[in-house]
Amino acid sequence: NKQWYQRRVAITAGGCLWFIPGSHREEATIFMNRNKEGTGCEFVGCKSDNYEQDEKYVCTEARKGSLVLIHGNVVHKSYANTSDKSRNAYTFHIYDGHTANWAPTNWNLPTKRGTFVKLY
Repeated sequence: NKQWYQRRVAITAGGCLWFIPGSHREEATIFMNRNKEGTGCEFVGCKSDNYEQDEKYVCTEARKGSLVLIHGNVVHKSYANTSDKSRNAYTFHIYDGHTANWAPTNWNLPTKRGTFVKLY
């Protein structure tokens, strides 16, 4: 699951978050993995029909200081920031370290340079 803390107002022109309501109930069909070089990420898998249907997405503008919680399976995206303001935000990914079983290629795993902070 993801927590997204908005440092500035997120408006449509600023590339705010868009999501498909109810998509957390669907099985994930596409995954974000580390690329083979370990220098970035790539999408692997098949996009469901939802990804391509813009009319299914809902715009989520957020005020400064808002906290947006996102289920791991929610289909979401952002568009380019076309405003003159930055869209700075902090993103925190939270998982149960005792029961999580991620693929070894998942983009969001501890590395030799750093690990995750344990909260309990």
